[in-house]
Amino acid sequence: MKNFLKEVKRYQKNTDRKKYRIYLGQNERNTYLPDEVFDNFLSSIEQEDIFYYPDISPLEEKVANLYGVESENIMLTHGSDFGIKTIFDTFDVCCKNVVTSDYCFPMYNVYADLSETQVKKATYTGLNLDVNSIINLIDKNTQFIILANPNSPIGDSQSVENIRKILDTGVHLIVDEAYIELTNLKSSVELINEYENLTVLRTFSKAYGAAGLRVGVLISSKTNISNYYSKLRLMYPINSLGARYVDFIIKHHTFFLNYFKDISEGKKKFVEKLIEQGVEIRDTDCSWVFIKQNQNGKDLSELLELQRIHHRTNSLPGEEGMWIKLNYEPIIKNHDFNFS
Repeated sequence: MKNFLKEVKRYQKNTDRKKYRIYLGQNERNTYLPDEVFDNFLSSIEQEDIFYYPDISPLEEKVANLYGVESENIMLTHGSDFGIKTIFDTFDVCCKNVVTSDYCFPMYNVYADLSETQVKKATYTGLNLDVNSIINLIDKNTQFIILANPNSPIGDSQSVENIRKILDTGVHLIVDEAYIELTNLKSSVELINEYENLTVLRTFSKAYGAAGLRVGVLISSKTNISNYYSKLRLMYPINSLGARYVDFIIKHHTFFLNYFKDISEGKKKFVEKLIEQGVEIRDTDCSWVFIKQNQNGKDLSELLELQRIHHRTNSLPGEEGMWIKLNYEPIIKNHDFNFS
């Protein structure tokens, strides 16, 4: 066995959801589909979806159309985290380095450890990462840069101009767009045919609410997909139920677009309500907001626990104390968040 695996740290924290009335700490969709919509999906499931191996080729064409690319530009993956693993397995990273940020998706570190590569991290000095702090870390051993846009947990984002600035270094850039549907950002997918050194990751887990079905998408140039990434694809990268649900999403895309709009408009009103109460907050470019944990002589985290509202706490770069991270969902519209 590989002895270095003993030093790789993996964490798994499971929370009993039954303890909470509202679950706002996991960045998962918590607003359920209306019964008539979900019943429509259930009625599309056939016994063959369980008996037979899935044929995903028709779905690949539909997913490619959704993102405005050709089917040869995409590869479906078992969640976007398997897409991340595929990238680490594709590049010659052993004993070299990759660049990311100090606040990042934990699996970047895990796959780096499993690949025996160094991770160089650009440091947040405030709530927005300076693109030059990323570029300045590049050296002759840098195999690729991986950045979430928007980033979690901070919730900041990089403009297309900044993405171009990184791409113009010539180093391969991985843009993880897991949360982009919950923002007003332009996707980097539009640059795929312009830059050979670009790979974009998308997922149906977050805004589309398919986290339990594990469907991600790796998007890059046709050459990168055919010559490299596709060599590492699983024999059946997603299961039949996941394929059915993604097909259902695409057929009812207007319904999901309305949900994204509801998130954007509802969050603005939620933030305004908190400000009116005099609550100290830090807004983000994404669907969540940070609330200072201790203010007005209260521990607001304790208040949320008493109300059985699931949340997380984070430190923030350049900010004192701990901050409560609350992911906005339409289900909280009528809940009285009274912190004053």
